[in-house]
Amino acid sequence: MSKPAKLKAVSMFSAVEPDLTPAQKHQADRERNRREAATFCVPERYIGNHFYDFDIDPKRRGRVAGGSKVIDSVWEDMTEAINDERSLRFLFQGPSGVGKTSLASACYLAACSELPFGWLFDDAGNQPQWVDTLEFCNALDKGSVSKAKTATVLCLDDLGRELLMGAAAVTAMVLIIRHRHAHDMPTIVTTWLRDDQIANQYGADVLRRLQDGASVVRWPFNGGQKP
Repeated sequence: MSKPAKLKAVSMFSAVEPDLTPAQKHQADRERNRREAATFCVPERYIGNHFYDFDIDPKRRGRVAGGSKVIDSVWEDMTEAINDERSLRFLFQGPSGVGKTSLASACYLAACSELPFGWLFDDAGNQPQWVDTLEFCNALDKGSVSKAKTATVLCLDDLGRELLMGAAAVTAMVLIIRHRHAHDMPTIVTTWLRDDQIANQYGADVLRRLQDGASVVRWPFNGGQKP
């Protein structure tokens, strides 16, 4: 899957120009609706978790460990990835409650809002996808793995939870991560696993692929166990 010629931020919230023809307005409405539909893949409590909400409601910043410093750093990396033709890649590591999924959802929603429509929804039928790893692997099949491998933007939320599902679940995660790294595809991952645990469970090459070219945000661990 090739990258678009140029990734430039374009807001889905921009007003529709009044001189659009009916056909153009129909196309603009279709694009907006599909972008919005992609956001509903996100868990309900995070649907409205855009980066600008951290400014509208400053209390949200307090829900991310590290607060404004961490949020602003992630936003800077996010906008650079969109505008400078770099693949959007994030790895959020830390114990439960530090704000990993809050930041991951903000990145995912920003991608659904800002990346060119033709890139998000390509001619092959690929589109953005949010994956809760445990739920995903609980209903695992070849089709779902293939879809995740080729999603135009993918969030793997809570990597490590699927370990409860056995070897097939681990293999699925490995295949998805390897494929997306090999094709330089926008990927956002959250996990409560430390580096050594990722290497032990999935292999050292998977750890390398998760970190290679990614913006890595890591919070201190509390013994390495998921609370």
